Amino acid sequence: MSSERSVDAGPQERPMLERTEVAKAIDAANVAPSGAGNGRGPAVLAQPPVMGSEGKGSAFTPARKTTATAGKETLSETRDMIRAKYRLMSDSTDDFVHESPWKAIAIAALGGILVGMLTAR
Repeated sequence: MSSERSVDAGPQERPMLERTEVAKAIDAANVAPSGAGNGRGPAVLAQPPVMGSEGKGSAFTPARKTTATAGKETLSETRDMIRAKYRLMSDSTDDFVHESPWKAIAIAALGGILVGMLTAR
């Protein structure tokens, strides 16, 4: 391994720009679209004010939902979850009854006896 170190000459001094050059660069940046340039320097020194962005929101913050919209979405998600669980339970019950019908009859008879006893009180 070599122990050579690169020698840093420090920050290079650049000549000061005159006011006219800076003003021309700012005017060019205001006229040229973002990213355009002649390749000799930064494309945008000063950005023009954004026009017509009112009400568009930010790309970094999502649009806020109203309470009614959030409630509808929550209700819809809950309904879909209950429907999926109901179908699963219905399918498993149907499979149980088809596989062992006598067990299903015995469970139904016991349930009927319990309901009859509770209503007779």
